[in-house]
Amino acid sequence: MFKKILIPLDGSDQSERIGGWACGLARGLGAEIVLFGVVDPDEVDLPAARPDRDRISPTGAGQGRYDQPGVASTRGAAPGPIPSTPITGVTPSASVPDSGAYGTQMIDAAVERARRYLISEAARVDADGGKSEIEVTVGKPAEEIVTAAERLGVDMIAMATRRESALARGILGSVTDRVIHTTKLPLLVIHPESVNAFSGNSGAPSAVIVPLDGSALSESAIPAAREIASAVGAKMLFVRSTSTPYFGAAEAGMDYIPTNYGMTEIRQDALAYLEGFVKAARDAGLEADSRAVIGTAAGAIIDLAEENAGSLIVMSTHGRHGFKRFFLGSVTDKVVRSSGMPVLVLTSPGG
Repeated sequence: MFKKILIPLDGSDQSERIGGWACGLARGLGAEIVLFGVVDPDEVDLPAARPDRDRISPTGAGQGRYDQPGVASTRGAAPGPIPSTPITGVTPSASVPDSGAYGTQMIDAAVERARRYLISEAARVDADGGKSEIEVTVGKPAEEIVTAAERLGVDMIAMATRRESALARGILGSVTDRVIHTTKLPLLVIHPESVNAFSGNSGAPSAVIVPLDGSALSESAIPAAREIASAVGAKMLFVRSTSTPYFGAAEAGMDYIPTNYGMTEIRQDALAYLEGFVKAARDAGLEADSRAVIGTAAGAIIDLAEENAGSLIVMSTHGRHGFKRFFLGSVTDKVVRSSGMPVLVLTSPGG
């Protein structure tokens, strides 16, 4: 299922951290890796925008994206192609403005810096036993990531976001938000602060958490979760949450108070539902368990992930119209933004 993974990198500590984790996961899955860079013409100080400029811009002087990678030892990148790393080339975008010969040279220079940076990162992937290639395009990051993923035939995109805040800036934030709402491919969302960089991290989760709500949509995440758990030797945890029962008691109007009435039966019903999935996983040779939780869905999923360090959460959502506002729609959104653990978002072809 997962044979090729696209990992956008932008030269920052954040992207290198998620790159390292995702590359480790790719090794466990036996998947190839495409390290991907995007040069946004809007971030290159072109002469068309500043006709009075007669010297090299800050970006052109080596202070732009890809000129300052997060790890100091990689700055300046490699002097040329690495024989073991295929370079799929540079793909120009139709959105590149006509900025004259000098502007084109500026963009070309930015592309070359991105290419050399990715070569240096590919060398680290290869040194850790991975198999990688690089790709650089020119255009709007979100559009280029989605387009390249489809063109290159990848099975997953891995990107970063930040926990409990607006999504991070640039390719690691607002771009992630746009990609997650437009791509039909599985998207692995990783929080950089919760994972290590390339060195010293296997990227293999110790537990794969699968939230289920009784719908076919939620259950469609099970095959992918099982494949990952099987490939890396992780435990599978199936979880179902149910809201706290509320009953009214008041003389005038209606006041709602939580009650323990019926909770035992609710848990038993949830565990009975999950038992079939646990048994199937165990029959496949995997360690598996279930959790029935009373409380909000997102909170239950996040709490379970925090109790199991090194977890990967696998969830499904509809792919045609972005996140749907029902259980595995708004809940997926909350888990992606608030959980500190990596979340693999799978899309359904239904709308």
